[in-house]
Amino acid sequence: MSRFALQLANLALAELSPALIEEGVAEPLRRAASRVTAAAGIGLEARLGAKGGAIDAFQRFRHGDDTLPPFLDWVRAHATGPDAAVGWSRLLDFCNLWLQDPGFIREVWVEFDATGSDRPLPALFMDFADDLRGQKVENAIRLLAGDTGRSWGALGDAFAHAQRLGIRPTAALGLMLSRDDAIRGTFVRPGLAGARALLEALDWRGPWSDLKAVLQTPELADSNHQLALDFAPDLKPVAGIEFVFNNSAADQKVLERILHAFVRQGWATQARCEGLLDWSGVMDPRSTQAPWPDAMIAREVIDPRPHLLVKHVGHLKLNLAPGTPPVAKGYFALIREPAGLRP
Repeated sequence: MSRFALQLANLALAELSPALIEEGVAEPLRRAASRVTAAAGIGLEARLGAKGGAIDAFQRFRHGDDTLPPFLDWVRAHATGPDAAVGWSRLLDFCNLWLQDPGFIREVWVEFDATGSDRPLPALFMDFADDLRGQKVENAIRLLAGDTGRSWGALGDAFAHAQRLGIRPTAALGLMLSRDDAIRGTFVRPGLAGARALLEALDWRGPWSDLKAVLQTPELADSNHQLALDFAPDLKPVAGIEFVFNNSAADQKVLERILHAFVRQGWATQARCEGLLDWSGVMDPRSTQAPWPDAMIAREVIDPRPHLLVKHVGHLKLNLAPGTPPVAKGYFALIREPAGLRP
């Protein structure tokens, strides 16, 4: 059980706008936070639309820091026992491969849906240092997903079409252990014309009108956006449009413009977007409405400088699927940083 992650979840729940916390949201999030590894803090995924207020949890593990061995111990604990799902043993094999050659993966994001399961399988998002079309990356994905020959081949076709069209893939791949073992690839700033050409080449059967509406919205088309596609094993009729930030002052203005566009188009509610924007996300022991994490107190015995917990919005996303309006989400992490870094 991760006491630290649970305490971070309680802090966030105490500080977040009530608009982001529907009835029944808090306890599933607390359960998800209590199950994750204690090696890292947590981030949160909040729905911004009128329906479905679940808040999911995610964690980041980086090559070169001290989170990887505890993460392996945590996976090993879930992978053992007669009732362990096969996905956990795959994840253990993947972690062992990562430990053997840590440098070929820069970092892994692990997302946990806030469900009622005692051992919920996560979704993994891996940032590779190696060429995505290389053998080492293929071996890692095959370990995670089992027999991925068809999925991997379909994703390879997407890479080939993207290269022909001058569209660059990101260095990241996703693997949805929590759902249908889908492999996710993402492509950098395709714009409407590029996205249409790529998806037509792949015979995508998703909601074209929604894709057009998103990428014809000026605030969105001009932003740092990515197109996310899932293969399970063939291309699924869904897509994600992600908008990525680095938390600079300029990015804060872009974030505001994109959220306002979400509201104007009816994909998000004004109350939820304002709840995400209006919360400064800067917390210290004197300002919070929930107890300060004892892990933070313990760390300050070693490093006596005052530290804050700060909200960093990593990206926004619109999920597109047939028969339903675009679903808007916001992803933010709670980062520990010295108080002196804040103006």
